[in-house]
Amino acid sequence: KNNNYKIDVTLFTNPVKAKPGEDFDLYLEVKLSQGWHIYSLESQGKDETLATQIRLNENVFQVKGQWLEPKPTITLDGALNKVVKIHEDAVRFRRNLIVPGHLKPGTYSISGHIEFRACDNKICTLPRKVGFKTNFRVLGKEDDL
Repeated sequence: KNNNYKIDVTLFTNPVKAKPGEDFDLYLEVKLSQGWHIYSLESQGKDETLATQIRLNENVFQVKGQWLEPKPTITLDGALNKVVKIHEDAVRFRRNLIVPGHLKPGTYSISGHIEFRACDNKICTLPRKVGFKTNFRVLGKEDDL
């Protein structure tokens, strides 16, 4: 069996700092070895273990809406012998967060994990969890951006 795949998970924000009351985008970028894919965030029929899940740990920011993903590729998965929605090679998920109005200036961490199964066209890994973390700077209302 060739479990020889790499996955890189990077969490970052845009912009990297904001004032109370402003919002920002949180991005989770997943890069896979060539020939490997993970599944869409959407449910994949009856098998609930296939859909990729992203979980944020408790943090000071308010979430706005759900995680968004680029349009997945619909393909026949050779490992499962069924039609599924996947992301190949690299994918970037996005979620909008809001800095609460009362938050004091400072640096706050945002962390969580992504749970996924990676597959090539012959095998799939067992579900795996990979943690991620980044810092976000909250400015005072008077600070210049």
